[in-house]
Amino acid sequence: MIQDIFPHKLDNHYKPGLSAEDTDIVFCFSGEQILCCCKEDQVTFPCACNCTDRESLIYLFSIDGQSFFLSLKEQPEFTGGALHQERIVFKGRVQHQERTEFTGGAECLEQSARFIGSNQTEQKSLTEEYNHQEQTASLVQPLHDTKKEFAYVPLRSLRKKNAELKPLIFAAVTARHLNVWYRASRFCGGCGQPLGASETERALVCPSCGRVFYPRINPAVIVGVMSGENLLLTKYAGRDLPFYALVAGFTEIGETFEETVQREVMEETGLQVTDIRYYKSQPWGFSGDILAGYFCRVKGSTEIRMDTHELKEAVWMPRKEVPGQPDDFSLTNEMMLAFRDGLV
Repeated sequence: MIQDIFPHKLDNHYKPGLSAEDTDIVFCFSGEQILCCCKEDQVTFPCACNCTDRESLIYLFSIDGQSFFLSLKEQPEFTGGALHQERIVFKGRVQHQERTEFTGGAECLEQSARFIGSNQTEQKSLTEEYNHQEQTASLVQPLHDTKKEFAYVPLRSLRKKNAELKPLIFAAVTARHLNVWYRASRFCGGCGQPLGASETERALVCPSCGRVFYPRINPAVIVGVMSGENLLLTKYAGRDLPFYALVAGFTEIGETFEETVQREVMEETGLQVTDIRYYKSQPWGFSGDILAGYFCRVKGSTEIRMDTHELKEAVWMPRKEVPGQPDDFSLTNEMMLAFRDGLV
């Protein structure tokens, strides 16, 4: 799944007042698009050394000591030439990731070694390789044609990139979750005053009435409904997706996750279920959710009465015929393959 980045580790501890260093990566969003440079299977994001307005950057989290920041400045799409914008300025330099680590520059060598391998042999090998590369090509190179380098691309399109970039893509998706919250939480919902950052935790505080606002996380369930050697697969109405998924839905006020499972399956397919068992969970920054996966068995009739407002297809699929999705990012895909491979 997208959060499975072992041996790398996300550190989401809040660090108020932390200033961006030259090699820290900066995420910039415009709606559901993210600023990056995509070349073949590689993805590159701007780093703080490209940004002249570092005071406006918000610390997000780190992975293996590599820090990530967010810019909330509005970004018009770049049209070429010098990368100079009214509200935030990039100097026309871009950090190139030659391998899967996030950092570049000689001063980040030790940190990069930790990112790639945890033992001393791996670090020594990386050091020798890195020193050789430093003699032939810098990881931070001049950006001559802005239009061809940096551009806003749909965040979801990054799922099609090199699977080895998963830690970087996970960071971008998690940043998107926080970006949406920061942008939607500028004023107090009680008195209308502008909110300020808490000095002790990831929260926004109203200086007038004292209300505290935390990042919004939407709880939802993913449900693998089983009937003997068959799994219930669905396709959602109104979505142009060629692959199958599982029954899913958001938890309502006053519900347990298990009650959500029963309600969502009944509402979407008309089936009753029993033997509800927890599988795994997943943060899903694409839509700001926390997903809880459950398997259950159909109770009584297996006749599907599909809600056509929610679904365009719902079928019982034999175990050996259950297909996977295009990548291994989602909890849905892992649950489908777990059933297909006889793990549940």
